Amino acid sequence: MTHAAEGITALASDFPQIREGLRRIRQGRPINPGCLNLCPRCRLPLGDVFYEGVPVKVCRTCLGKLVHQAEMDRILARREVGFSKVLKAKAEAIRIQLLGTVEGLKRDPRELKSSMLCPSCGYALRPRPYNYQYFIPVDKCLSCGEIWFDADELEILQALVEQARSD
Repeated sequence: MTHAAEGITALASDFPQIREGLRRIRQGRPINPGCLNLCPRCRLPLGDVFYEGVPVKVCRTCLGKLVHQAEMDRILARREVGFSKVLKAKAEAIRIQLLGTVEGLKRDPRELKSSMLCPSCGYALRPRPYNYQYFIPVDKCLSCGEIWFDADELEILQALVEQARSD
């Protein structure tokens, strides 16, 4: 590894910041404890709620939701009795975009450069499609498996899954 500012080439473990990060990982402690339980968008504390019978964390300001990947099957298995017409229209628009091209679902490049940190472990959240069947762009933590859904993204995903089941 090369330290660009000082032009030093050494093992990654020779740098104190990296040693500290590796030690925190081994201990299961967060890399950036200053962001724990804070909304990655608003930086306000997240609240604990139950969504479809699953505990999730919600930002009461931007309405984003933090869900662990392991809980997603439980959420998607439940059938929502009624989505609003606005939400159904958003889901239909995304479904049409999915049929045509995935290009329409890419996020704004300025948004990709933002430093959103995982509220659970402090690693950077990375914009990724939910999966290869539903290309809804979400922010995933590749370290601990948390997924950040912006407002309405989780509901749109549910609506798309339910529509696919009924077809």
